Amino acid sequence: MKLFLTSIASGSLDLVRPLLSTPPSKVSLAYIETASDPYPLDARPWVQYDKDKISELGFIVSPYDIKGKTETQLVNDLSKFDAIFMEGGSTEYLLKQVKISGFDKAIIKLLDKGIIYIGSSAGSCIMGKSIEHLCELDHFQIQDSVEYAGIGLVPHLMVPHYGRDKYEGRHAKMKEVWGDKLTFLTDNQAILVNGDKIEIVTNQGGL
Repeated sequence: MKLFLTSIASGSLDLVRPLLSTPPSKVSLAYIETASDPYPLDARPWVQYDKDKISELGFIVSPYDIKGKTETQLVNDLSKFDAIFMEGGSTEYLLKQVKISGFDKAIIKLLDKGIIYIGSSAGSCIMGKSIEHLCELDHFQIQDSVEYAGIGLVPHLMVPHYGRDKYEGRHAKMKEVWGDKLTFLTDNQAILVNGDKIEIVTNQGGL
């Protein structure tokens, strides 16, 4: 299993190289922007930051949307790629679409095929055990219909964007409630999973 779970991909995607068997210019990547759907087109700057970094590294990119798909369709479609990139946005909305489509089951089959999963912010957090701790960070709007259980492929309760002034107050409140159960990631950090090895890596030249 190969996972690269970033706070924001533009800050640390350079460090994904140990998971790649070829240069990025030979890696086909399915780019999934579903998590950003709830935001106006002019209010999702992180999307362009990540796209710029993906382009800079030279990946072969194809856009993809998990909405309206079935588990079988997802496996068939995404098996054609070397890597899957799950963009950030609303963690709540993304997890809901993941479960409706069956992506939560499909990704396990895809990882077993050797496909690499790359997450950015929300795209990373859904891979943990739960997203309940992110209620304060994301200001969930439809909590009564949220299934908080994540996909559970890593044992972490991930919190992105640590150290950003914008989130300082919210991060402090989360610490009060959840304490050392949380794994905070700065925008230069990622959780790298390569088989049984799990480590937090830091891009010293990041954002």
